[in-house]
Amino acid sequence: MREHEVFDGSSEWDSVLRDGLCLNRNAPKIERKYFIKRTETNAGDYEYRASYVVGAQWVDTQAKRHIPVIIEPKIPGIDFMKMFMTCFSSNVAADRLAKIYGIDFDAEPISSNALENILSPLIISHFVTIVKKLLAKGLKKGYIGIEENLNKIKGRINIKQNDKTNTCRKRINRFYCDFQEFSENTPENQLIKRALIFSKSVLAQHGGNETADAVVSIIGRCISAMWQVDGNISPAKIKVMKRNKLFKEYNDALRLARLILKRYDYNIDNTAGRITAVPPFWIDMPLLYELYVYGLLDKAYPGDIIYQAPGNSGFPDFISRSAGMILDTKYIPGIIDDKIDTAIIRQLSGYARDTKLLERMGRGEADVVPCTLIYPRLTDTTANNFDKPLPELCEPIAGYSRFYKICVNLPTISNG
Repeated sequence: MREHEVFDGSSEWDSVLRDGLCLNRNAPKIERKYFIKRTETNAGDYEYRASYVVGAQWVDTQAKRHIPVIIEPKIPGIDFMKMFMTCFSSNVAADRLAKIYGIDFDAEPISSNALENILSPLIISHFVTIVKKLLAKGLKKGYIGIEENLNKIKGRINIKQNDKTNTCRKRINRFYCDFQEFSENTPENQLIKRALIFSKSVLAQHGGNETADAVVSIIGRCISAMWQVDGNISPAKIKVMKRNKLFKEYNDALRLARLILKRYDYNIDNTAGRITAVPPFWIDMPLLYELYVYGLLDKAYPGDIIYQAPGNSGFPDFISRSAGMILDTKYIPGIIDDKIDTAIIRQLSGYARDTKLLERMGRGEADVVPCTLIYPRLTDTTANNFDKPLPELCEPIAGYSRFYKICVNLPTISNG
C-alpha cells in the first residue's frame, strides 16, 4: 500500500481491528499514531485507510489474522537519509526526535526488499549525529582492566599467568601484571566504534548516492577521532553492558549501536548481503517532514526560528521573530495549491490571534499577523533551501488576507 490508501476495500466495522491499528495506544488521544485508521469519508461513510505513517506491521482483522502490511511513501524515491540527517542535526530535544519512529526487533520480521532502504539509513543517521555530538564534547573516560607482560611490576602480579608465561620459561626479568588505566578505551566506546565500522560498511554496500557518501565521510572522521579506542569488542561483552543513568546521550548512542549490530547479527560480513526482511517498524511522516523543515529553517535563519512555542490555542510549528510570522507544516502530498482546506486556515488564524504567541513575536493585538502554510507537492521536484528572506519566498493564498504558502518538497535520490 501507499500512504492514505484504502485498506482491504471494506467499509464495514471490523470487531478485531476496531478503530484501527494504533501504534501507541497508551498515549493521550491527541498524540496517538495509527498505522491503519477508520476514518469518515466525504460522503459520510466510514472506511479503513492507511495513515501518513510508512513502514511494516502485522495487522489482525476479523477475517484474517497476522496479515503483513507494508505502507510505502506516496512520493517515490525519497532521500530518507538526507531528511534524517537534517532532522537529527537540529537542536530539537531528543524526546521529540524519538517520536519520529519505532522499531520492534522482538517481533517476527516481515519480508520486504524496498523498506530496507528506509530502515538502515534511519538508524544509522540517528546514531551518527549522536556520536558527532559526543565527540564534540569529548569521549567519556573510565578505568579499564589490563593484563600485560611487563619488565617491571605494575598493579599486581597475576601469579597463575606469570608462572605459565614467565617462571616456567625462566624469564626472571618479566612480570605478568593486572592493573587499571584511566582511558577512553572503555567497553562503551568500543561498542560505539564497532557500530561506526558496521555503519560505514552498510552504507558502502547499500548507499551509492550523494547523501550516503557524505555520511560515510562523517563516519570516517568519527572513526579517526576514536583512534585510541579498540573496535573489536565481542558480542558477549555487548549483551551484558549496563545503562548509565547519568549519561543520557551515551545511552542513546549505545542503544542505537546495539540496534545496528543486532540488525546484522554482530557479523560485519553480513553487511555485504541483501536483507530481505525487516522488523516491524513505523515512521511518522508528518513529524519527519515537520522536523526536516525545521532543520532547513534553523540552518537558513539561525536564531530567528522558534519551534513549537506554547500558546493559548496550541503549538504552531514555527514562529519567525524577524518576519513576525506564523509558519505551520502540513504533510499532505496530494494537496492542491488553490484548494487549501478551510480547517487549516482556521487553525493558523487561531495562532495569529493568540496573545501568548503575539507576545513572543513582539506584536500587538491590533496587528494582522501573516500566516504561512508549508507543504510538499507530488509532482514538483524543485527543492527549496530557504536561500532568501522568508517574505520573499511566500506566495499569497487567494481569497485570504496575509495568508501565504511555501512549497518545500521532500528531497529525492534523483534531485538530491
